[in-house]
Amino acid sequence: MDVVFTIIGIITFVAIIITAIILSITSSKKNAERNRINSLIYNDSVYIKELDKINNKYDFEVVSKTFKIKRYFNDVRNFRNFNPNLCLAEFMISNSESIINIIKGAKYQKEQYPKYLEEYNNIKSGVTSDDSSKIGVSLEEYQTFEKDYYSRNLKKFKINIKFKVSWFLENSARKDKNKKIYNLDEASDIFYAYYRQDLDGFTGTHADFIKKERALLTESLRYDILRRDGFRCQICGATAKDGVKLHVDHIIPVSKGGKTEPQNLRTLCDRCNLGKSNKIE
Repeated sequence: MDVVFTIIGIITFVAIIITAIILSITSSKKNAERNRINSLIYNDSVYIKELDKINNKYDFEVVSKTFKIKRYFNDVRNFRNFNPNLCLAEFMISNSESIINIIKGAKYQKEQYPKYLEEYNNIKSGVTSDDSSKIGVSLEEYQTFEKDYYSRNLKKFKINIKFKVSWFLENSARKDKNKKIYNLDEASDIFYAYYRQDLDGFTGTHADFIKKERALLTESLRYDILRRDGFRCQICGATAKDGVKLHVDHIIPVSKGGKTEPQNLRTLCDRCNLGKSNKIE
């Protein structure tokens, strides 16, 4: 009886193997036939040739990137007065060449993509049953392949660039944190608001711009900034009582495109101002 069961088991196993081989061969033949038909349609279709021509004309990419900017403070006052917009502008200006390329590239692709979609979608297949019969395939097979080819080869465009500014308070008495996230359009507006070496609408020289911006720092504005900052150096905390002279400083120097606006001005003592020079901190 055991011998009989063994023989039955062997026969069943062999049958399974043979069935698997037959199915594999059949599947391979079907795939080969499908590939042959697809190749015939691809080489014959005028519609597909037009789609390829448009795809070769345009180039898009999917970009997903987050720039992370972090600042740390020991002083509560500086933490509370922190301006994330200004910090973002400083970061973008210090990396202006690469940032400008990213912004220009993204905006160019954003402008081009609707044109691409319009051209791509305006192409229509004019295949007829006579056309498909010439290469020995059915009209349904021909149209199905063209439709699938359209979907598979439609180029995708997505720009997901963000700037994340985080600032932290870390001292022995207290810890705190905050953050602000900007998309590319928001960051672009801030960048161009601060980066003014090539001024929109300003026809004078760069030297004219510097002279104009410095002239805007009137005695009245100077006093407003000093009072806003509590008549205290925003770097070391010194006051006139400590024997220092207080200045109103452009955070982004006018020589590097900074404007004479309250958000770009702060109080520094003479020592800190001399040490900063025309650097962007």
